[in-house]
Amino acid sequence: MTDLIQAIAELRRDGPEDATWTAALAELQVLRDDVTGWISNAQVAREKWSEYEARAEAAEADITTYQKIVADMTQEAEAAEAELATLRAQADRLRGDTFYIDCEFDGHNGPLLSIAMVRGDGRGLHVKIGDHNAVNDPWVRENVIPIMDSHHADLSWHVQPNEAGTQLRGFIGDCQNPKIIADSPVDIARFCRAISTAEDGGWHSSGYASMTLIVRNVDCYPTALSGAVQHNAWWDAMALRAALTEGAAP
Repeated sequence: MTDLIQAIAELRRDGPEDATWTAALAELQVLRDDVTGWISNAQVAREKWSEYEARAEAAEADITTYQKIVADMTQEAEAAEAELATLRAQADRLRGDTFYIDCEFDGHNGPLLSIAMVRGDGRGLHVKIGDHNAVNDPWVRENVIPIMDSHHADLSWHVQPNEAGTQLRGFIGDCQNPKIIADSPVDIARFCRAISTAEDGGWHSSGYASMTLIVRNVDCYPTALSGAVQHNAWWDAMALRAALTEGAAP
């Protein structure tokens, strides 16, 4: 464009000077200025486009970084939830108002032979009841009676049938809202009968502000408890506690 304007200017010098040449030269100069402006604008636009591309690449990198951060935070949140569940389970194990129970008896609807309670913190009670020489059920004689004393309960008693409630109430102690957990409604029924019976065979008021009775249908065996003896009331109560408190609140 500049060379064209210079050539026209030379022709103007060599030829006649009139208004037509002057006007043409002026228009060419305006056009040159316009083209120069367009070129400048194109360069600016190119620079801005490069800048936008750089920003886009940086934004993509940021998005990738944020996605990784979100994924890490999600994993941390899941780990925190799992840890919280474990802590809740441990807290439940240490609570003094939760009791896990199990019973052994001389066949269905037969006399109660033993009852065990394990508190949330692991402290346990085992109560043998009555004369085990008079057991009628063959399976019980073979599988329950020989292991009746195979336990490590903190407290152990051998009492007459109407005296079991005294030991149960004493073990619950001052707790005003005991929560009793078993894996069978039969055990709950045996517990309720025992705790509400006085030593003379009459009624005995429990006197608690409230009592929650819970049956959890869980398989307590196999268990990770070392040395566990199935069909011993104390071990079965311990296995129930382990099954319900390892990673999940009861």
